[in-house]
Amino acid sequence: MPRSGRNWPTISSWSRRVSSTVRSATARITSRYSCVIWRVTTASAPTGPAEHLAAFLKEVCPTAREAGVNLCIHPDDPPFPLLGLPRIASTIEDFRWILRQYDDPVNGVTFCTGSLSARPDNDLPAMARELGPRIHFVHLRNTQQLGPKSFFESGHLTGSVDMCAVLKALLEEQAPPHC
Repeated sequence: MPRSGRNWPTISSWSRRVSSTVRSATARITSRYSCVIWRVTTASAPTGPAEHLAAFLKEVCPTAREAGVNLCIHPDDPPFPLLGLPRIASTIEDFRWILRQYDDPVNGVTFCTGSLSARPDNDLPAMARELGPRIHFVHLRNTQQLGPKSFFESGHLTGSVDMCAVLKALLEEQAPPHC
């Protein structure tokens, strides 16, 4: 099923859609992305980023369902306030709220372990288990915590996240019921 990933920055919004695969200059097969600018029209203007996101979902999700496209929001990167800008997709509570705004499988999540792991209070295996049915895209990265709001991107198996536990949770979600 086609999917459309979206970031939800607090200043502007953009979306990328995997439209096809192409052979790159290095002969690798890669995805081609199309930038889509979303315009949301509502009777009353939303006042903040959460309200804008809720209005966007109510406007766009029905069309995505008709088109057979799953939407998947990318976590805030980094998942904590930056330069005074608020974040709305950083914790399990945030994702519960986002999924409730349009409670349909078409409204899903990009499970980016790099972005989510930058917050030491995010339990990624537990998040993968809870969000599993609504995870439409997985981006496996790891980070090494250095202190509060301080981290660097590390190797997949050398960071602060138990990537084997994350993969196990994701694979269990994908397993047929008889396994």
